[in-house]
Amino acid sequence: MLESLELAIIREFREETGYTVKELKSIGVSDFFVLWTLKNNTVEHLHHIAMLYEVRVDSWEQVSSVEAFQEQDSNGALWLSLANVTPDNSSPLVLKAVDVVLQ
Repeated sequence: MLESLELAIIREFREETGYTVKELKSIGVSDFFVLWTLKNNTVEHLHHIAMLYEVRVDSWEQVSSVEAFQEQDSNGALWLSLANVTPDNSSPLVLKAVDVVLQ
C-alpha cells in the first residue's frame, strides 16, 4: 500500500499514542547533527533530517489501546510542553527538534 508522508504520520501517531490526529500542519524541514550513543556504548555523529509537523489531537478523546512490544520507541512516553523537554527526559534528536521549533 502506498502511503503519503502525512498519512504515515497520522497512522504512526495513532499506533504510538492511541490518539487520532485532528489537525496536521507542516512547520518546516531541518537537518542537524547530534552525538548518539549506541547500545554498545560507542558514540557516533548522527545526521538527522527532520520534517517537522504541528499535530493537534482531542485531549478528551478516549484513546485506543497501544500495543506494547519490545523495543517500542514510544514505550513509557509522556506528554510534555516544549518548555519541559530536558536532556533527562528526551533523546538528543528530540532536544534538537525542539530547538529548531522554538527558533
